Amino acid sequence: MARMSKMDYQMHCRMEEMKCIYESRHQAKKEYKEMMGKNESNRTIGIHSHLTYDAYKQTSIEFIRYIRSEYKDVKDISQIEKEHVVEYLQHRQNDGKSAYTISKDMAALNKLYNLHVTKKEAGINKRSYKDVKRSREPKAHDKKYNPKNYNNQITLAKACGCRRKSVLEVTSERFTWKDGLPVKVHLIEKGGK
Repeated sequence: MARMSKMDYQMHCRMEEMKCIYESRHQAKKEYKEMMGKNESNRTIGIHSHLTYDAYKQTSIEFIRYIRSEYKDVKDISQIEKEHVVEYLQHRQNDGKSAYTISKDMAALNKLYNLHVTKKEAGINKRSYKDVKRSREPKAHDKKYNPKNYNNQITLAKACGCRRKSVLEVTSERFTWKDGLPVKVHLIEKGGK
């Protein structure tokens, strides 16, 4: 394992403290709201998902790298202020990162530093499905397979609007059958939908 800088290690420790993967997020939101008052948003203190943890970890590494290169005098994560986060988000936007990526970065940094930076405050563009570029057009990695070999799976995914991962999890038990034909498929998508 590579040697961590002081700030990388501090952030790693903070994230490990916030990790509560097998705890109920619903219960944590309820407790946070009771602790902070009725007008508080649906926040929790911890990180309740492996995927969220991994995404926030990536953001924290990139952010710390940015702070080290731009602010040589910042040596401790306690010295990082809201202005640093706002400047970083604007830097990411100027670099051409998508609004979805910047939103993920903002959520991660708000959680990790207990901030309330908003898109309006940071001058960040709003997300729109029209701006999504990934997975909308054929890409170079799509040439590694022949779509004709997967017609049934592709048809199912387009008909249901489900993700590739969900299609891989489809088994005959997930279908409702009528007269020997499948009429309904039961999938659990992102967020339990």
